[in-house]
Amino acid sequence: MLACYAYAAEIEKGEKYVIKRDDTVVFTTHKLAARYNRALEEGETPVFIGGSLSHVGGGGGITAKHEYKEDVLRAAGKKARRLKQGRKVVAVSEKDGVVCVQLNKRTKVYVWWDELMPLSDYETITSSTKPVVEGKAMLRNAAFLFYYEYVAEEYQQLAEADASAAVEWADDRRRSRDAVLLDAGVKFVVVEVHGKLAKIITENGKVLWCRCSDIAMR
Repeated sequence: MLACYAYAAEIEKGEKYVIKRDDTVVFTTHKLAARYNRALEEGETPVFIGGSLSHVGGGGGITAKHEYKEDVLRAAGKKARRLKQGRKVVAVSEKDGVVCVQLNKRTKVYVWWDELMPLSDYETITSSTKPVVEGKAMLRNAAFLFYYEYVAEEYQQLAEADASAAVEWADDRRRSRDAVLLDAGVKFVVVEVHGKLAKIITENGKVLWCRCSDIAMR
């Protein structure tokens, strides 16, 4: 979480951003946006964040308190809405990772920092036609990257034959720690290009292999 807040602090008041993903949920209050971010995804394992004593049947125990994102949406009602990918907003302020953004002259909403992308970055990934070469680049879309070239090659071949099967295969590799899934707009440096693949170094020093089709040059 500290890393999240450190990044969020870089969001600049008055700067233009875009919504990064389709159907991004935003709220009319900071409290609801923060609560939604803490809530669990459907099927996610609850963690103990508080408790209450239970004395049913004369016994005692601790019952974990948790909620899912759908619970927050039901509680929020009309105080929640969804925005489409590419919707332009202006940053007003940021606190604890939640950003207040201006939709128009009269409407402000709150959204988690990771749902935003600088407008300039969005324009790069949606319009760049430069060939992939050594130099500064970013991910054009959310993508799997791999620690070994031969694994990336296998993914490339699978993706050309069956995109859905390739995603499942890559996600298995991610769970076995041979791959990572990074979001659109992540910045890095291309250091080598081998056909349809590129060797890259991320801003935190990771060396990975990425499909050239997932790369936009800066």
